[in-house]
Amino acid sequence: IRVTTTARDVIHSWAMPNFAIKIDAVPGRINETWFKAEREGTYYGQCSEICGIKHAYMPITIDVVSRPAFEAWVDSQRAMAGLEPMFGQSNVKFAQASVETE
Repeated sequence: IRVTTTARDVIHSWAMPNFAIKIDAVPGRINETWFKAEREGTYYGQCSEICGIKHAYMPITIDVVSRPAFEAWVDSQRAMAGLEPMFGQSNVKFAQASVETE
């Protein structure tokens, strides 16, 4: 999962303890990190930088789902937007390369 952060007002800190992630969101700057989610489930985090009166109301939720469930969700969102499905109807052919060794 690729995470990019920025902020409009003050410094925030995006924290997901289950994935050992903590990254600052700084006004005027884009910070980036990544993590690998290996188990399906719902994971919770929180802004961990005191950032104002609504600091306590900045929960983070990540739902890790299987690839087929994610693809079905993407297709349902595309259908609601009146777009063609993205998965399952591809005519793309991938090239294969072989390497011979002596």
